[in-house]
Amino acid sequence: MQSAISVFATAAFLVYGWTIYASFWKIPSWLFYLKIGEIYSVYAYSFIVNFLESGLLLSGVILANAFLSGNLWKKNFSSAAVAVIFILVGSAVTHLRLYEEPDLREDFISTQLLWWGSTFIVALLVSVVCARVAILNKWITNLADNMVVFLYIYIPLTIVSLIIVISRIFF
Repeated sequence: MQSAISVFATAAFLVYGWTIYASFWKIPSWLFYLKIGEIYSVYAYSFIVNFLESGLLLSGVILANAFLSGNLWKKNFSSAAVAVIFILVGSAVTHLRLYEEPDLREDFISTQLLWWGSTFIVALLVSVVCARVAILNKWITNLADNMVVFLYIYIPLTIVSLIIVISRIFF
């Protein structure tokens, strides 16, 4: 249970962090045509989606743990899962940054299969290495355990975001 919380915290740190980083570049332009309440709403919806994405990442590595044979992933779940999540989120961010220009949309779409196929192979290999190398295993597990502190920020933000979204829908 503790390792699942650590893995979720790592996924949440990466996903929420990317959203906050990407949105800070947009705030100056939002201030020209959005009211402060509307900016709060944008963040509220984003944080709810981030929570769901983090849960989806956790579910994916738990399913991988269930289906992968062998004791390696089961014994070192935290380090292997965190390595996979870092690779997946890092790959998504890199892929989005490489093709952020509107002219590159068709290239972005045409590279999806190769990009994600390569990403999953790299993630699997890196997770095995991280699970087998003791110092990497310990370092990644400690990193994931330290990420739990960010849940004390992200969970309340998500709860407040849920209240904002519900109030926007019903009131």
